Amino acid sequence: MKRRLRLFLMLILAVLGAALPPGLQGQDCISGVVYSYPNFALLAGETVVAIASDGTVDQQVTDMNGYYEFCDPLVAGDYYLYVQLSTPSLSSDPSTWTVTYTPGQSATGIDFYIADLQQLGSIAGTAFYDLDGDGIQGDFEPALVDIPVYLSGTDSLGLKTDSEGNFRFINLPPGDYVVEIFADIPNTEWSSPDMYSVGLMAGQTVDNLRFTRIPSPGFGSLVDFVCYDLDANGINDPATEPG
Repeated sequence: MKRRLRLFLMLILAVLGAALPPGLQGQDCISGVVYSYPNFALLAGETVVAIASDGTVDQQVTDMNGYYEFCDPLVAGDYYLYVQLSTPSLSSDPSTWTVTYTPGQSATGIDFYIADLQQLGSIAGTAFYDLDGDGIQGDFEPALVDIPVYLSGTDSLGLKTDSEGNFRFINLPPGDYVVEIFADIPNTEWSSPDMYSVGLMAGQTVDNLRFTRIPSPGFGSLVDFVCYDLDANGINDPATEPG
């Protein structure tokens, strides 16, 4: 009777083990899933490399569910993991994982997202004071520096304009985006829209967004330039006489 009960329990455990999802069957494992970006498809056939702190190198190939695992025998310590990329146009996020393995425990969720950079695009532009109102930044029209710009849509990101008033969002998947700028500058107002809608195609670069401000009605502007007048003629030569 005891023997039959033992065999029955072993059969139940075997059935339960087969029903468990990957990563719950094995202990003492380092495991994860490799996805494509931006559609998050499961990537089969990707080679994941694990380098142990003692120099041991192991490789595993993802299964049809994008799943991989490194199990016993594992040595205690740090493991350095990455995905072997087949072409230079591919990028991994993160590029590497460093995992500290402790015997008797499993490290799960060590996932990678693989993107084809040729399929990703960018959205860029500039912000400046358009003092003459022509929509073009002249030599004496200052940049709007350190101004928040936000991107919403397929991705949601934020940054600030640089020292020349420029901004750029990179590695964007195709989709519909809204780019919005925020500036609270006394006695000025936007002469351009403060928001643009952009439909971005795969691999496309949109770099013509312009955010411009002008003095509010009743206010003027005074612009001057300080430079080294190396030839002492009182006229600035931008090519040879720096500000």
